[in-house]
Amino acid sequence: MKKRVLFFTTAFILILSAGAVYAQSGEVTIYGTTMPFTKAVISTKVPGTVDSVPDIEGAEVISGEVIIMINKKDFELTADVLRKQVKLSEISSSHAYNESKRMTDLFSRNATSEQAKDNAVFTRNTAYASLELTKSNLRIAEKALEDASIKAPFSGIVSKKFLNAGEYVDKGKPVIEIVNIDTIKAHFKVPEKFINKIKIGDKIKLSLEHCPESAFMGEVYSINPVGDSVNHSFEIIVTIENIGHSIKAGMFIKGILTFNEKNKLKAISQNIIEDKNKSKN
Repeated sequence: MKKRVLFFTTAFILILSAGAVYAQSGEVTIYGTTMPFTKAVISTKVPGTVDSVPDIEGAEVISGEVIIMINKKDFELTADVLRKQVKLSEISSSHAYNESKRMTDLFSRNATSEQAKDNAVFTRNTAYASLELTKSNLRIAEKALEDASIKAPFSGIVSKKFLNAGEYVDKGKPVIEIVNIDTIKAHFKVPEKFINKIKIGDKIKLSLEHCPESAFMGEVYSINPVGDSVNHSFEIIVTIENIGHSIKAGMFIKGILTFNEKNKLKAISQNIIEDKNKSKN
């Protein structure tokens, strides 16, 4: 309870501070946390023993490459049995078709009974249905065999491992989490009195709290239409091109909103240039 009160008190102070800064300079300082723009938890589609998985967190993966392998032995055996059953069903279906055709021809010449003809037709239809069922089971088995190899949906970095090679995993259980931090997104809280001044696509000057000499340009990606009724703020998401992966997910980041439209981009660009020159010196 004390932690929650402290959090809301801190947030309220930051919002008041933001208003004071704006009154003096036409700028608002906001604080947020960085997150990967793209993240995915990779789960299994079939149960089995994990044969291979990236060794450590931080390992790079490439889109389309196999990153998780479930032992395929049982799936291969099942598929092989079903392929043989399909061949057997094809022979039975072909024989039943020829027999049905022969009995139908004999019946048309009054050389056999209608019951014999109907029995032959029934056997033909049953053999055909059995063949189609076996083919469907084979497709299911082949799909399971395919699903035993899990590919990376995008290029990125392994950020979390839930299992290691040799462990058994049930269907649908998470194995690894991968992130792409080529683009980073930062979540900020903006006081409600300023939210209508912000538009999608606006540029924002950013810097890392632990490295104040750093400077980045961010762009407003989204604005949450529903605000926080406790501290009267709205969340915005800012995207940052993360060249060289110098920004990590989970970092504390500072942003400066400039509302003087005429001088906004000029001021931001000038500040970034000045910050870079200072860092060189």
